[in-house]
Amino acid sequence: MSQPNKICPQCQTPAPLHAGFCGNCGHRYRTAFAEPASAWGGLRVALFFLVPLTAAFMFWLVLVLGRPKSPNALPIEQEPQAVRAPEPLEIKPAPKPKPKETTSDDPVMREAQRALKSANKEIEERASRLQGGASPREPIILPP
Repeated sequence: MSQPNKICPQCQTPAPLHAGFCGNCGHRYRTAFAEPASAWGGLRVALFFLVPLTAAFMFWLVLVLGRPKSPNALPIEQEPQAVRAPEPLEIKPAPKPKPKETTSDDPVMREAQRALKSANKEIEERASRLQGGASPREPIILPP
């Protein structure tokens, strides 16, 4: 279905009925008809009024009924109490376990313990020499 148009008397260009002037030459029409109603026109007007009215109604409900209470909410009249921070915990190092002297009937274990004791003794001797001012390395004497 075609939409009815009006014709410009100067340039003979068709124009929609709601136009107030010619889009081609600029001639001003003596009459301008209302734009045809669309399906969205009524909805647009309804939304223009309904959205602010709905917001105002919800605001009124909050004023009359009050805000919904949450379980942790404080009454408006009551001020929050100051909360003390917990005391910092003192961190102490874990006590070192004492080495156990084990006596074993296993000959491999006895040999390992003997080797460990001799290695510890050698380490202590080297440490005492280093602390006593001796050089960490023995001087190397090359043959002539």
